[in-house]
Amino acid sequence: MRLVDLSWEARDPPLPTSALLCPRPVVQRLARTLLRLSEDELGRRLRGVLAEREWMVLLGEYADLPWSDGVSYFGRLEAVPELYLPTTLKPAVAEDLLLAALRPHLPAGPLLYCPHQQLAIPLVEARPLAVGRLTQLAAGTLH
Repeated sequence: MRLVDLSWEARDPPLPTSALLCPRPVVQRLARTLLRLSEDELGRRLRGVLAEREWMVLLGEYADLPWSDGVSYFGRLEAVPELYLPTTLKPAVAEDLLLAALRPHLPAGPLLYCPHQQLAIPLVEARPLAVGRLTQLAAGTLH
């Protein structure tokens, strides 16, 4: 879902990383990187969801998320744990107000908001990563 632009400023210190947003051109490379992990590691440590056929979101602990060029990293505040925001940016409005503004347009559950793309992605469908699906993504055959 695309939304109107808000003002954002630098966040210091950054939020702890707990998610990443990967654009379609980087998905194949990231899927190949993830396939180096065992199926048990994938299923236990990371959850993912594809959004709007253009984005992949991965959720996990900081130490378990892959670091890669071309992806953006997100975290959440303890006070608003259902809203993932860029780790180094904060909105000019309170995060709980931003969530309240987004909520009527999206299903219940956690969501990721990317201000650069003005994109809100529901995360309720995030599932443990599966080797078969990653293999399709790595080959470019899952759409």
